[in-house]
Amino acid sequence: MSRYSSINVDEETQKEVEIVKEIFEKQYYGASFSRRSIIKIAVHKLYEELMKNNQINESED
Repeated sequence: MSRYSSINVDEETQKEVEIVKEIFEKQYYGASFSRRSIIKIAVHKLYEELMKNNQINESED
């Protein structure tokens, strides 16, 4: 387990965080993001996607 600014992640997740970090930094023209920021952004995007899918499922019911 690694510790990212009070966020514990395993080695596999750590590798994925680094990949996401590289992608975000390329998309934002070399902007620098902390690992904690990357995790927060990823969780927020996942939350938005889940909420959107949940609304679609509720409207189908």
